[in-house]
Amino acid sequence: MLNVPPPDKLVPSLTGSHAKKIWLWIRRFAGLIAALLLLRMVMKNTTELQTTISELHYGSLVLAVLFIGLGFFISSLAWGALLSAQGWSVPIRLAWWSSTHSLLIRYLPGGIPGLAARVDVMRQFGLRLSHRGWNVIIEMSLASWTAIIFFFVGGWANRVPIWLNWMLVLGFIVGLLGLVFLTSERNQFTQWRTRLRIPSFMTRPVAVIIFWFLIGWAVFGAAHFFLAQSMDIQKSIGFLEVTGLYAISWIAGLVAVFTPSGLGVREATMIGLLQPLVGPQAIIFALLARLVFTAGELLNLIVAWLLRPRTVK
Repeated sequence: MLNVPPPDKLVPSLTGSHAKKIWLWIRRFAGLIAALLLLRMVMKNTTELQTTISELHYGSLVLAVLFIGLGFFISSLAWGALLSAQGWSVPIRLAWWSSTHSLLIRYLPGGIPGLAARVDVMRQFGLRLSHRGWNVIIEMSLASWTAIIFFFVGGWANRVPIWLNWMLVLGFIVGLLGLVFLTSERNQFTQWRTRLRIPSFMTRPVAVIIFWFLIGWAVFGAAHFFLAQSMDIQKSIGFLEVTGLYAISWIAGLVAVFTPSGLGVREATMIGLLQPLVGPQAIIFALLARLVFTAGELLNLIVAWLLRPRTVK
């Protein structure tokens, strides 16, 4: 049984080396620039934004926020399944609360990036030092791998440059080979994992992780579909398309490690892909998507905090 700390102690450290502090300031500066660029975009489209807001269907908008919050809860189930796949036992509410900490800490003044916070939380759970970094890499790789599936299922392959298709196909193949490497019981693979200090996984729990990630992407996609519905553009972009759009914009934001939560990069990706389908409304959609996403994250934080386990035995 995993020896877990009290929930209130699951707070990622905000201190670190000089290199980390320099990196934090770089991210803050990049985040400020991205925020200013988004603000400039808003100022340029004030008239369209006011018209769209006045015509919004607020029922669909509320559903979008609720589904974003639900998506984060499902993401925490995927993280709990990741720990379970290595033989750890973590209560759902504790996995939810600790996962929420590491996701939201990136927004705090002086906060550290979400992935580094996730590593810090894992340390407090008692995970071996050699496994912490690999757990983050594996989790983000599985999330990206399942996102690529929705990108192609959503029909975006014909709307992006051929080199991007080949990169995503290569990423999918590498991810598939990585799954075989992680779960194979062949002696050669086991020795390599031991040498590289990579945690071993059993096949069935990994399938559960992938299942939760697929469900999570579908829920996030539903949230963005409700957002499209609130703007009356759902006829131009269907559920699978908008899910694939969010998935590829999430990957772009993940790769752009210099901005907090992919700020600016995610929106630029959405606008570039969506503009040929809905015209200038793509800009409004991307801006509203960020607001809805943030509101859903805050909703998830509040509910996770209210339901957090008070004592852990």
